[in-house]
Amino acid sequence: MSFTRLKKSELLDVASFFEVHVTEDDTKDEILAALDEKEVSWNNYKKFYLREEADVEPTDMSELSNMVLLKMERKNPTFDIFGKRFTQKQPFQVVSEDEAQEIIDATEDMGGGFRIASPAEARKYFG
Repeated sequence: MSFTRLKKSELLDVASFFEVHVTEDDTKDEILAALDEKEVSWNNYKKFYLREEADVEPTDMSELSNMVLLKMERKNPTFDIFGKRFTQKQPFQVVSEDEAQEIIDATEDMGGGFRIASPAEARKYFG
């Protein structure tokens, strides 16, 4: 996978995260060129932006069997917890069932704001 598969809005978020100067008026190709010029690699994107291991990709579906899509419903612009970053622009994270329960339990005293996403809202968001 590479940046070319991302939507322009996603590329703008990536550029912002890595402090690459682009504007909303820039084309997708211009944003891709700016990321390349600043040497922002797909592995760095996966490692730092997505908080995933840079070279780890599931080899079969059994590795995904206990994964869920967790959604942040808090009003915070960003919320970091247990090595995961949730934002208003990216309120979803794929986490293990255990991680999801940890996050839900840990934020309960803070008013909650996390829940397992429904398949319908995931389809709508990621469309």
